[in-house]
Amino acid sequence: KKATIAYTVTITGCSEKHNSAKEATSLITQGAAVLQHSIHLAHSSSNYDYQMYAFVHPAATSCSVNALQRLGYQVLIRNTPLDTSDIATKFLRENIDKASCCGAKEFLKLYAYTLKEPVAVILDLDS
Repeated sequence: KKATIAYTVTITGCSEKHNSAKEATSLITQGAAVLQHSIHLAHSSSNYDYQMYAFVHPAATSCSVNALQRLGYQVLIRNTPLDTSDIATKFLRENIDKASCCGAKEFLKLYAYTLKEPVAVILDLDS
């Protein structure tokens, strides 16, 4: 049996302030499909198998779960793995949610370390 590589993406929200729910679902589906297909092609002659995972924040379930499951992703719904109020440094605690597109939700990527596969590759849908 081939060893398996885990490929992970995170979905942190539906971007409904910029897109309708239908548009958000479409954008997520398109990105996830292209990424999954590319990985599938890369593994067609590989010594390794692969498994696609999506760590989905509860705020993003409505626009992503069904589409990701249809594409073969194993969907794992997870909250942000830390409470920002526990951050000791005042500056970081007060600014973490302004630090990137998704703030503290970016830390959903850390869940890749909890998977059973010995190798996990963390990607974004716009990779």
